[in-house]
Amino acid sequence: MSDRAEQAFREAFAEQARIPLGGVAPRRPRRGPLPWLAAAAVVLVALGVPLWLLLDGDGDVALPATTTSPSATGEQPGPTLSGLPAPEEGWKWVSRHDVAVQVPEEWRYDDYAWSASSWCINGKSEPDVPEAPFVSSPWGAVAAIACPELRPEWVQMHLEWMPVGVESGTPLTEQVSAVVGDTEVVVTLTAEPTDQDRALAGTITGSAVILERDAAGCVPVSPIADIDARPVPAWDVTEADEVSEVGLCRYQEQGDDSLLMGSRLLVDDEAAAFARALAAAPEGVGGEPDSCIEGYQETAGVVVHVLDASGVRDVFLRVDGCRLLGADDGTTRRLLTEDMCVPIFRREPPDMVTGGGIDPHICWN
Repeated sequence: MSDRAEQAFREAFAEQARIPLGGVAPRRPRRGPLPWLAAAAVVLVALGVPLWLLLDGDGDVALPATTTSPSATGEQPGPTLSGLPAPEEGWKWVSRHDVAVQVPEEWRYDDYAWSASSWCINGKSEPDVPEAPFVSSPWGAVAAIACPELRPEWVQMHLEWMPVGVESGTPLTEQVSAVVGDTEVVVTLTAEPTDQDRALAGTITGSAVILERDAAGCVPVSPIADIDARPVPAWDVTEADEVSEVGLCRYQEQGDDSLLMGSRLLVDDEAAAFARALAAAPEGVGGEPDSCIEGYQETAGVVVHVLDASGVRDVFLRVDGCRLLGADDGTTRRLLTEDMCVPIFRREPPDMVTGGGIDPHICWN
């Protein structure tokens, strides 16, 4: 992550800081990764597929596809958006900013880690604790209501990304963490963790790597925060042919940069259907520019990487604010449609493009 992006991350986090499952107190105690876990992280880096990031003179991002290694059967796999090695069997990559981590496939996204502070809203007697371990979704707005303090028994095992050096309160339960670059990857355990839970947490934090391109082809920083930015090179999404993968990359503006907040990969039929939805959308732009507040800046968006027979091309999907809402392939701007929005707003991760002022209802106006 660049110095500017790092500073933006810290300032935004400090400004909108929430105390995850605990109250304000001195710096959290850390339980660093065991030596064998650190070694495992080094192995993962050593086995990484070469990552290529091409920047043109204006700083716009153009990404080639990565070709995977031959399989054990001798078959030659096709190109892929991923810039990471294949995850362990039964695991998957999740990423934020410039750090990717492996978690069990069954782990889903949930906002409980940061939204639980307002658990008593609507007269609840206790929070709705997730039934299974989860990955904390990107933080967002929390209702300003003074609820009784959370209890350790209300903590569920979960993964978070935290900027190194930012005070975030004393946790209610034990944590296992590892520092990767400027990020602390933290797994919070339940009130009564087992040795198996601790081992799982260690494996998760030990898998963390700094990325240049994640499993969906997403890079840590995007130019999409600039309302005038358009995909480079420009192309025509209606000419997409034999689409095999689509990467959905959610970015949030922090300071002068748009930082990666989450991603998801569509493959095969689902990828092709999404590309068709983009191509079928009517030309035009959404939003009400006359209603924009003076000085308001759009804060988020989705970069869509489309991998087809011709390579990788991008579409910018703007869903935040009051100007230029819709899809843009650099040549034509198109309106948002339900077929385009469903994979974004109704699929994993559910908060990939919500929060931070984004209004998903524009897709169904």
